[in-house]
Formats: sequence, structure tokens, C-alpha cells
Amino acid sequence: MSIIVVFESEKDREGIASLLEKNGLSVRCACRTGQEAIRVLKKTGRGIVVCGYKFPDMTAQHMARSLERDDAMVLMVAKGTLLDLLEDDSIFRLSAPFRPSELVGAVRMLVQLQRRRTRPSAQTRTEDEKQRISRAKALLMEREHFTEDQAHRYLQRLSMETSQKLSEAAGHILASYES
Repeated sequence: MSIIVVFESEKDREGIASLLEKNGLSVRCACRTGQEAIRVLKKTGRGIVVCGYKFPDMTAQHMARSLERDDAMVLMVAKGTLLDLLEDDSIFRLSAPFRPSELVGAVRMLVQLQRRRTRPSAQTRTEDEKQRISRAKALLMEREHFTEDQAHRYLQRLSMETSQKLSEAAGHILASYES
């Protein structure tokens, strides 16, 4: 599991990377720009990004959008006023200042979530499961005016938050709208 630390400030980068390392969390890379982090994650695959609000080349939200297709989780560490500006619900947040144990605990939780996330390939799903997922996406697209991609991400997030298979989360969506 790759942990990547991205902060514009060298002091913040080194301090957070050092804190994680001292607590048994191996940091793959400490980057200054969002583009560096994106390149590293594309090479390594799944990972966790611990970052600040902005970098010299982009904001953390922009970086997170660029990583959506990859299996990356983003933990933003910033002042509460900056965290309040976030519109992206897929970004995890930790308000600064924080206790070291809070940061370590948050990263450990993301590591566990990332390990639990297993994407079953389309071949391992039964026809019934595929149809249930398609019907749930169609329902979200019709009732909530989501795009197909937004509906799929919504199902994925629901699946992850409830620790259920994607098809089970789709079943809950169907049941809630059909009730």
C-alpha cells in the first residue's frame, strides 16, 4: 500500500512523513506538487494520499478528481475554514492543528479501508448482480439526475461505507425507491 505525502511546505512534508514512519506506516514518497503525486500513484496503483489544501500546481480537490479512476484515497489536512470549502465528499478530512495520534489513526483507518476494498471484476458477478447494479444506476440517473459515472461512484461509496458488495448496496437503493 503506497502512502504519499503531498505538501507545498518542505517542513510540513518532512514532519508528516516522519510522524507516519515513526508509527510504522511506510511512506512511499513525499511530493511538493499534485502532478508528482499523480505520477507516483499511476505507477504504483492503489494508495493513500495525505495532503494539504493546495500545491504550487493545483488544489487538492483537482488532484483528487484526477485520481478518481485510480484506487486512491485522499486525506486532506488543513485548517477547518479550508476544509469547509471542500465540495468533494470523497476526500477525507482532518482539521489542523491535530494531535499526532489523530493523523496516525486516520491513516491507519484508510489503509484498512483500502485493503478491504476489493473490486470484483465483472466476470465474478452473477447475471442477477449485474442487472441489480444496472437497475440501481438507472434509477439514480432517473430520480436524482446523476450521470452514469456519478451513479456508479455513489453506489461504490455506499458500498464502501456499509462494507457491502456493490450488488448489495444496489439492492438497498432499489428497495428504498420501490418502497
